[in-house]
Amino acid sequence: MTDPARPARRRSWKLNPTQLARRRERRAFAMEANPAKETFIYIIRAGEFAKIGKSDAWRDRVDTMQTGSPYTIVPLLVLRAPPVLERQLHRLFAEDHFRGEWFYLSEDIRAFVRKNRTKCVAKIETQGRRPPRPKPENVADDL
Repeated sequence: MTDPARPARRRSWKLNPTQLARRRERRAFAMEANPAKETFIYIIRAGEFAKIGKSDAWRDRVDTMQTGSPYTIVPLLVLRAPPVLERQLHRLFAEDHFRGEWFYLSEDIRAFVRKNRTKCVAKIETQGRRPPRPKPENVADDL
């Protein structure tokens, strides 16, 4: 129960200059102590859908998704990029949004994949490994 004689305490989310400086120092220290991990932004295909996501270990992420998916998961594009790119791509393809990080595999997404294929690190990292068996669902090249 609140005391009517005492005004309600309002919480202010604004930081004073001292608090702001401390927060910046902590953030800078944390970044020095934990250098940023390499982040991969990926676009994968599952049937008629594409997932735009980010991961520090994209292969493990694809393997995990494959376990629970009735579709064959096909990486279309894997880029080494800052994490903010994922949100930018979500905004760019907002018209094609289905649910969560899943989008309909539209012509706009296909064009983006084609345009950025030379920057894809998936080809580089998989060179020298035994190629997988060809599958009818492996349609990454039909873009």
